[in-house]
Amino acid sequence: MHAILKATQEEAAITRDIALRSQQISEDMKKDSVSMRTIAIMTMFFLPGTSFSALFAMPFFATNKHLTDDRQFWIWIALTVPTTAVAYAFYHFWRKHDEKRGPNRHEDLETSNIAIDHDPATVQKLGQ
Repeated sequence: MHAILKATQEEAAITRDIALRSQQISEDMKKDSVSMRTIAIMTMFFLPGTSFSALFAMPFFATNKHLTDDRQFWIWIALTVPTTAVAYAFYHFWRKHDEKRGPNRHEDLETSNIAIDHDPATVQKLGQ
C-alpha cells in the first residue's frame, strides 16, 4: 500500500512539473505573439510607401518627366496615405471580428478548467 501511495505522489509531482512547464511555454508563446503582432503592424505602416516607391522607380515612370519632377511628390503621398489607412482599417476590422468570435471559445476552456480544479473528487485525489 505504501508503494502505491509513493508512486501516486511521484506521479502527482511529475504532473505538476508538466503543468508548470506547459504554463511557461504558454507564457512564452504569448510573448512571441505580441512580438509578431508588432512586426505585422510595422510592416503595414512601411509596406505601402515602399511598394509605391518601388513602382515609381521603375524605368517606365523614370522616363515620364511629369512623375520625375520633385514637385510631384504629392502623388506618392496621395497613394501611400490612403493605402496605409485601408491596411490599418482592415487589420482593425479583422481584429474586432476575431475578438467577437474568440472569447466564447476561450471562456468555455477556462470554465472547464475551473470545474476540474474545484471538483471535490479531483481535490481529494490530489490531497492524498
